[in-house]
Amino acid sequence: MSMNAISAKLALLEADSSSRRKRRRGSEETSSYTDASITFIEGISAAELRSLREGPQTPIDLNALKKKYEGFAGLGRRIAPRFSLNLQVVIMNNRGASFRTESLNISESGALLKDMLPTNFMDTSFEVLITYNCPETKKQQRLMFTGEAVGGPLRSSRVSFKSSANKTAELLQGLFVDLTPIAI
Repeated sequence: MSMNAISAKLALLEADSSSRRKRRRGSEETSSYTDASITFIEGISAAELRSLREGPQTPIDLNALKKKYEGFAGLGRRIAPRFSLNLQVVIMNNRGASFRTESLNISESGALLKDMLPTNFMDTSFEVLITYNCPETKKQQRLMFTGEAVGGPLRSSRVSFKSSANKTAELLQGLFVDLTPIAI
């Protein structure tokens, strides 16, 4: 990366620092965000973020998933098979807080996160932005879901997907094609 590019990114970061502030409550950390700060940090354009948010939302049909995986070995009480994937995850609520972590495992119906969700994400739905590098194209792909915390009532590291934006569910299923489900 050239010095000019580094200088430009540092200038953007400094300008953006007024739109982001970190709050610490006990051991949990959240950040306030604006669309500008998310786009800079995640490398996503404001137009792409807007299209993910404003595009058609498709509800996750849990009954259809149950039928699809009926008789699938190793599911236990889970609805869909889980796959061990470490993907970047940003969770954002409608109050302007964001939380960055990564997935430990993921399925068509939800994800287990590396870190516990902060308490201000526990009783509300939120946006889940998952970023990964597509193996075929080597380009970054982004998946947007609406989700909510599973379990609790105080803390959880599990997220259930309630709806997906655009072709998100199909892209996620494409990630699983060559993977072996994990037994939980």
